[in-house]
Amino acid sequence: MVVINSSLYATDTQNEMLKAKASNEIEWINKVDAHSKGNFAAIKWSSKEIKGNTLLEL
Repeated sequence: MVVINSSLYATDTQNEMLKAKASNEIEWINKVDAHSKGNFAAIKWSSKEIKGNTLLEL
């Protein structure tokens, strides 16, 4: 299992600069997908620190 942390692509950002950064993740997400044979999870970027029990909710 591969975990992609803080993915902007997984968010629904309306900010044009962040959208551009998110689109740059697509190539790498596709590479992770191919390498892991689909066994990966993308965790969207959050302004909050994610730790402890919050991780279990993902």
